[in-house]
Amino acid sequence: DAAGARAAQEFIADGTPANTARSYASALRYWVAWYGLRYGQPYGEAPVSVAVASQFIVDHLERKTPKGLLHELPMAIDARLVALGAKAKPGPLAYATVAHRLAVLAKWHRLHGWGTTRGRPSDQDPDGQGTAA
Repeated sequence: DAAGARAAQEFIADGTPANTARSYASALRYWVAWYGLRYGQPYGEAPVSVAVASQFIVDHLERKTPKGLLHELPMAIDARLVALGAKAKPGPLAYATVAHRLAVLAKWHRLHGWGTTRGRPSDQDPDGQGTAA
């Protein structure tokens, strides 16, 4: 959608390798879709809070509970993310995917001068480079 495309254009510097640019753009499109569905607000206009980042994690990663493995993403939102093409299939995401999307979030925050949701620079950029924040 337009918001995801705008976010990706603002985020990806000229000269970024094509695969990296696609990876960043995909992660940002997902953030736009998930945040909009979860909170009913546009993504990217203000910093994401620790509470929102935490919700992203519990929505997308399975964890052991007395009832078995669970993740918190409501089924209706999960189905909508699949229908929008933001996800390939319903269900939890792989740990590496969640970690990458959180790293992209941290970089997005730094580029906007917001810091990270942890209040300090991320340990690693999405492209595997150390931060210079």
